[in-house]
Amino acid sequence: MKEHSKDLQLSVLMMDIDDFKKINDTYGHVMGDTAILFTADALRIACKRMTHPILCARFGGDEFVVLFETSDPAAIDSLKENIERELEIRNAQADVPFKVHMCIGTSGFTGKEKTPDVLISLADEDLYGIKKRNHVGR
Repeated sequence: MKEHSKDLQLSVLMMDIDDFKKINDTYGHVMGDTAILFTADALRIACKRMTHPILCARFGGDEFVVLFETSDPAAIDSLKENIERELEIRNAQADVPFKVHMCIGTSGFTGKEKTPDVLISLADEDLYGIKKRNHVGR
């Protein structure tokens, strides 16, 4: 098993599809499922590009979570940029009547003072704040 550096930080990205309810209500649940599938594919490709151990999963509904350890603070921004780039690629290629966009909230810690539930809650609060500032439905 690999030895962990004290400089490693567990980072959490919490994200959901902007205006997902509108996609479902306007185009139907099959198109909503399509939006979830191509979002999941974009996340899979973006996470694959990272050099750090990473876990990417659907959290529920239109929410996704990414967990990873890194000693590089720029890794969070790099992953967010990768995700946005992959979504742009899929939006350009998709034969659907909508575009998928996401807001991404983050949290992280280096100590043992926080539980995974707290980290996820902090990332979710950050996500909510971003959506509120951007006036995006949730």
